[in-house]
Amino acid sequence: MGTEGVAVLVVDDDAVLAETIELTLQHYGYRVRATSDARMALDLARDFMPDLILCDTIMPGQTGAEVVSSLKAETTTAHIPVILMTSGARTFQEIPCAGFLAKPFLPNELKAAVEKAARMRVQSGGT
Repeated sequence: MGTEGVAVLVVDDDAVLAETIELTLQHYGYRVRATSDARMALDLARDFMPDLILCDTIMPGQTGAEVVSSLKAETTTAHIPVILMTSGARTFQEIPCAGFLAKPFLPNELKAAVEKAARMRVQSGGT
């Protein structure tokens, strides 16, 4: 699957990591926007309308679960798949998401997770 035109929103309170993920995905050909402010995620999702969102699970102000809940509560963003990124050993199975990515991860692991979620979205008809 080609990456050209696939839009990804990155949400992580670690601004350096968010930018690193952004640059890595841009290197692979994705259109990417990143924020280190979880509260801005919903506004960015509405404006950018990404095909996929990568979201940290533990952030100040709003957790990844709260971000996902806000996204799923709005008709304009409810269809966007979310991959949760976590550095903890805990699982977040109760959160409706497209998958999990354990931190730290390698660039090829990031790429594989994003490609898988993008493929699943295309196979499900874009929802």
